[in-house]
Amino acid sequence: MYTSNINLNDNKSLLSSNVDNIVKMDYLEYLKNIDSFKNIPMKVKKTKEYIEYIKNLAKYLKEFFKKIYPLVNFNEIQDIIDSKFEDEQDNLKKEKNNEKEENKNNNNNMIELNEKNEDKKEIELYCKICKKSFAKNTLMDAHMKSKKHLKKLENYKKQNNKNSTIDNSEKDKNEDILRDINYYEYQIIRYKDILQNIIDNTVGQIRKKQTMNREELEADRINEQQSKKIDTEDKKKLFNPKNIPMDWDGKPLPYWLYKVHGLGVEHKCEICGGASYWGRRAFEHHFQEWRHAYGMKCLRLPNTLQFKNITRIEDALKLHHKLIEDKNKTEFNPETEEQYEDENGNVYNKKMLSDLKKQGLVDESLD
Repeated sequence: MYTSNINLNDNKSLLSSNVDNIVKMDYLEYLKNIDSFKNIPMKVKKTKEYIEYIKNLAKYLKEFFKKIYPLVNFNEIQDIIDSKFEDEQDNLKKEKNNEKEENKNNNNNMIELNEKNEDKKEIELYCKICKKSFAKNTLMDAHMKSKKHLKKLENYKKQNNKNSTIDNSEKDKNEDILRDINYYEYQIIRYKDILQNIIDNTVGQIRKKQTMNREELEADRINEQQSKKIDTEDKKKLFNPKNIPMDWDGKPLPYWLYKVHGLGVEHKCEICGGASYWGRRAFEHHFQEWRHAYGMKCLRLPNTLQFKNITRIEDALKLHHKLIEDKNKTEFNPETEEQYEDENGNVYNKKMLSDLKKQGLVDESLD
């Protein structure tokens, strides 16, 4: 595992310079609290600057994780984080829906109680749209049929529909923004947990530097420059533009050896499912490996020496058919090759003898 110190100076400066209403802190405090989002007001979280900040921070942590753990399957880790986030979001939605239903039921109960206490007559003789009260039912009925009331009713319905569509679109937009914020924050929390040891080491290194004097700091800086120089030299040595395979010492094979063994020549085997083998040696060895043996088994063919260097399925089937024919020709066939002699010296094969016996032309005791 490659070890290094995490560097979040750029992210801290982005947070402190662009995002308002954030408590000022030094770099050590910031490293410890990069996943503390509960104290940040929602008004601040919805700003473009804050969303840009958490987006960049999540991206940096993911890239740093890939650099530190190159052998770990990053996509698998990311899929696990995404699935856990989806599960948490679903649980939150269910809780919110349950709370809404409870509040709705409570409100309905309150409305029912209020309606019971009000005078029913006054409610029946009042027009909510025109905001008018009537003394008699006849006046109320006449008003409900009037053109003025019908026009106001139509405008009222249009306005309600318009307001509801605007409210729904704004609500959906707001939910998408909140979901993105929660997603970036959740990623930061998870990757901070994974990289906690490295963050702790970084904090320890910074504290150690704070206790150093000027000479020690200069020596430490020189050591860092030398280690960087060594890394760049190693990278230059491993420059491999032709993708030559690596030797046991971790360096590319000599080019002449690469050409001698024919490692640049590709050999494909149709029986192995179209697998490629580079170099003659690997190609010849693969005939006794599990992949080729399994392919021959699927074709119901024996993986014998006769089928070596056969890579096409059609050729293998033709060869198998020819081998069976040759075997039938060389094998002893008693029907045609087994012979019998009677008293008169006549020689018969087994098939001819059985036919003559059936016709009664030869003694049955002859066998």
